[in-house]
Amino acid sequence: MLCLVFDPRASRIFGPTDCPAPYRGVLSLSNTVPDESVDLTMSHIGLAADRSLVQITAGIGNPLPLFWGWTSNGNLVVADTAPQVFEAVRGRPEVRDDDMDRVAIIESLLFDGPLGGRTMFRDVAKLQQAESVTFNLESRRTTREWRWLPKLQTLTNSDNRAIRREATRHVVSLLDNVEFDAPGIVLPLTGGLDSRLLATQIVSARKAEIFAYTFQRGRSYESRCARRVARELGFSHRTCDLDEDCYRSFARHVARNTGGMITGMHTHGIYCCERLIEPEWRSMPRVFGYFGDPASGAMT
Repeated sequence: MLCLVFDPRASRIFGPTDCPAPYRGVLSLSNTVPDESVDLTMSHIGLAADRSLVQITAGIGNPLPLFWGWTSNGNLVVADTAPQVFEAVRGRPEVRDDDMDRVAIIESLLFDGPLGGRTMFRDVAKLQQAESVTFNLESRRTTREWRWLPKLQTLTNSDNRAIRREATRHVVSLLDNVEFDAPGIVLPLTGGLDSRLLATQIVSARKAEIFAYTFQRGRSYESRCARRVARELGFSHRTCDLDEDCYRSFARHVARNTGGMITGMHTHGIYCCERLIEPEWRSMPRVFGYFGDPASGAMT
């Protein structure tokens, strides 16, 4: 696990062994602030030569999440999980109701998770893809900028047909480099565009056999659409009814333990996989979909 503490009175100097072994090739630590040519396939944490500035740049499509916060004595804490930062900032691991960000809670209910730089914790922030944040260790001021924008958002001189071709090319190739080690996967299926597109691509590419489920709070049109998609594409499907325990204990438990990284609909999906779907499905890999595709900027 990654957890770095930057003290403005005794700022650390990175050594060759500071990067945890699981993150080598994914994270770069250096004693210089990265320039504009930084490789965005990796995340970078750099400390300025005078030790007054720390700059963090989050990579694109990088599996390493980065969270940060300030301690009461002015130290900057950077870690790969929100609970680590929370414990350093608050001085305790226990999470109380007044530690939670109320806006983030609402966003997690509406949008599947806190938006922008928010987490479920009031004093813990997260970096977004290709976002670069510079921290002044003396003043505790932060400066944010973007090192990259989705290509489709920069095609201002192209007509609609050119943009459509570019979008189509990226969507069609989303699974080109994805391999599944197991013969079957578990796929939450809503019947909506995102899950339907993912299921269609897996079936078309013959990547794996699909075992799909739809969670519901009573009969819904979404469940009807999901059953129809599964029937048309020819894979197994079942409907899971969410019970009171999902909301009163399990959802709250998962949200607190992950600092909001797994909230809302994904919490329900994990609940279904652990407690409601067939036992033989539970050991299979689960695919929840794609979020923020770096090539197209699509939320798929």
